[in-house]
Amino acid sequence: MVVTQITVRAGRTFNHPHEQFSNLRCDVEATATVAENESAADAISLLQERVEMTVEEHKNKMLTDIRFLKQKSELEKNIAKAEREIHEREQYLKSMREHRDNMTENTLVTIGVDDEEDEPDIDHEQPF
Repeated sequence: MVVTQITVRAGRTFNHPHEQFSNLRCDVEATATVAENESAADAISLLQERVEMTVEEHKNKMLTDIRFLKQKSELEKNIAKAEREIHEREQYLKSMREHRDNMTENTLVTIGVDDEEDEPDIDHEQPF
């Protein structure tokens, strides 16, 4: 028997790094033509080794990309939260400045801290 063409396959199934009960799979298949002066057994071994290496590299790239996207998503979420908090604080600061600017000598201001919000409560209209 003369072998003129070979096909090899390799695949990996691995756990998703951030999800439970979720697996990922990558597969590679390669075909090669065996030359007349080439050993079919050597060609099969070499091709299988290359396919196995390619699958492992692809698996590692998938995991790296997933981790990158997860970190980027978490950073985007934290940035959005920080921006909302900054906006809320700017609004609070604006309100405090407006209150200060509108105060008169006949206005008593009581500033306390609400335990739930950690923001001062201002009673704007208590006279002396």
